[in-house]
Amino acid sequence: NYFTDEDTITGDIADAKSLDLLLMGNFHWVRGGVVDLYSGIGIGFSDFTYESNDSKNSQFNSTGPYLRFGLMNARFYVSKSIALSVHFGIPYMNFNNGRIKDDWGSDYSYALNFLGIDMGTGIVFRF
Repeated sequence: NYFTDEDTITGDIADAKSLDLLLMGNFHWVRGGVVDLYSGIGIGFSDFTYESNDSKNSQFNSTGPYLRFGLMNARFYVSKSIALSVHFGIPYMNFNNGRIKDDWGSDYSYALNFLGIDMGTGIVFRF
């Protein structure tokens, strides 16, 4: 899910969410011991939905390719099978086949591209 803010005119709060599936290939810079530093490239797809929650019930839907460049990622193992992780990368999503529809009969084709920076933390379990 994405964070959205209140519309300055209508006061409505939109809902934005996506389902992303990604296959990553990684190059490990440092591996062994308690630290695993790596970078990688991923390719997959994303399904994006944006609902404005306005009086017309406007909605944007699209599915498109998803690329991610993992610039610097790290796992810090606190035991043999558990690690804390941090990641920093550049995601790119391209939605050329988007549709904007509403209850008033509007139906438009729309293109949307996302390019940015992602950062995060996590817990890793090794089996």
